[in-house]
Amino acid sequence: MRRRLFRTALFSAAALATSCSSAGSATTSSTAAVKVSIETSMPTSATSVISPVSDPPPTVAPGVVLGLELSVGGVGDIAFGATPDVAIGVLSAALGAPISDLAANFPTLIDGLSVDVEAELGFAHPAARRVCWTALCAFFGGDDLAAMVFVGWDLSQTPAVSLATVEGITVGTRWIDVVASMSVEPGGCPTSGFGSTLSGVELRVVGGAFSRTDEDGEYVELLPSPTEVTVVGLAAGSRIIDLEQGC
Repeated sequence: MRRRLFRTALFSAAALATSCSSAGSATTSSTAAVKVSIETSMPTSATSVISPVSDPPPTVAPGVVLGLELSVGGVGDIAFGATPDVAIGVLSAALGAPISDLAANFPTLIDGLSVDVEAELGFAHPAARRVCWTALCAFFGGDDLAAMVFVGWDLSQTPAVSLATVEGITVGTRWIDVVASMSVEPGGCPTSGFGSTLSGVELRVVGGAFSRTDEDGEYVELLPSPTEVTVVGLAAGSRIIDLEQGC
């Protein structure tokens, strides 16, 4: 289950290229090792589940400095476990005001995953909040909307400021240029797949062939050449996932 959810949540990076203007996530499939969606969006019209959080982000005290390194434990100086006020305040000081801020409840527990009332979206906690800037989304989770902490992040577009891993990997990085610093897994959708940096940050990649269907209709995993593969999303921690979308 953990590996399936890792793959599913990671592919929300492409959807969040839309969700950082609206919303997004990703999914798994029972018929293939990896099935993912690059054009999903979180249904903001479901007001019984999703509600905007209108409180403006707090200001940050003078002298606070943000390191913008993306890691398995947070973003820059903001580690997982930070309160929303602290995380949103410091990130806003570096990235500007958020462009979306949504909250949701996931009241039903299925196979260890909290799901929404329609069983369409899943999260690692019963309550979630997602705050997006132009390229980066931060996720907060907890037992209820009043008690949440920073639990995940997702980068889905080329950022206006420097946001990269310790290896220097960000959206747009080519595998061939950092072949010693990242790995790519065989399999995925026909032209997209997954990987990770040496430091453990999850990657979504495109280019070349990652899978095909043979003459018997069987799914076949492939691994493209490093010269063909480009990073289009990075993520760590817990993110909202779409339980229904496929490739």
